[in-house]
Amino acid sequence: MPQLFKNAGWFTTAAGKIYHDAVLDQDPISWSYPANHTAWIQCGEGDIVDPVGNNYCGVTENSKTPYTDEDLVFTECIKRLDLAH
Repeated sequence: MPQLFKNAGWFTTAAGKIYHDAVLDQDPISWSYPANHTAWIQCGEGDIVDPVGNNYCGVTENSKTPYTDEDLVFTECIKRLDLAH
């Protein structure tokens, strides 16, 4: 579907939790702006860690890294919106 929109003149890009890197690599002709491979933040000192072992890090006032993966995705999305504009 993204290739259809791109071929019709739309700006297409993939970011966030919908399009993971494996999907992006399989279809590079669909994107106006190439995929980036985000280095996700690992839980660190001061974070609230998911007890089940998922890579969920809750940021606290004691966190060494004061932002989350969602902040990285948001920043990348704003960048791509600016490119599309």
